[in-house]
Amino acid sequence: MGLLRDDGKTIVRVIDTGPGIGEEEREAVLRRFYRSDKMRNTPGVGLGLNLVVAIVKLHGFRLAIHPGAGGRLEIVCPDS
Repeated sequence: MGLLRDDGKTIVRVIDTGPGIGEEEREAVLRRFYRSDKMRNTPGVGLGLNLVVAIVKLHGFRLAIHPGAGGRLEIVCPDS
């Protein structure tokens, strides 16, 4: 996890050790109750990222999902 400053914006970066989110699933993981096939055997109901994106949008920020193993998400907060 990290907090960065870049070109008039603040970025909250979260990195985990999970399987990552493929290009083909980036929009799907933001839907309520969506569960990737590779995550069906882990606890959860598929609300986590849906709630995150709702809060991010409410504040006028943007959520960026990056490819690769171990998921990397960024909340991009433009300076007012």
